[in-house]
Amino acid sequence: MAVGDVVRAVTTGSDEFPVVVELLEPSDRVTVRVICFRFGPLGGDLQRVIDVFAPLGAQAEGAEQYGMVALDIPPDADLAAIIATLRAGRDDGSWTFEEGSITEAWDRAAQSLE
Repeated sequence: MAVGDVVRAVTTGSDEFPVVVELLEPSDRVTVRVICFRFGPLGGDLQRVIDVFAPLGAQAEGAEQYGMVALDIPPDADLAAIIATLRAGRDDGSWTFEEGSITEAWDRAAQSLE
């Protein structure tokens, strides 16, 4: 799921967290998780990861206990530049990343780089 997605969720009991069962309305935003390597070029510094992506239009939030940054990427961000930067950081050992929720525009941008 991405920021702004409208979903339907259900619970099986009052003491359980809701489980998403259906995407009702996508937001056209992309979510990518970046795991920063402690022994990589950025030294595991999550703020440095955030600072790399901010000029490209991505908003981000770090979770220090997991060494992870969640990128929230709006549809008007420079998707190709963000993808190229993600791949470059993966290749130089700064981080690895996982696409959590992507769009057709993200797929097109990724394919244009291959």
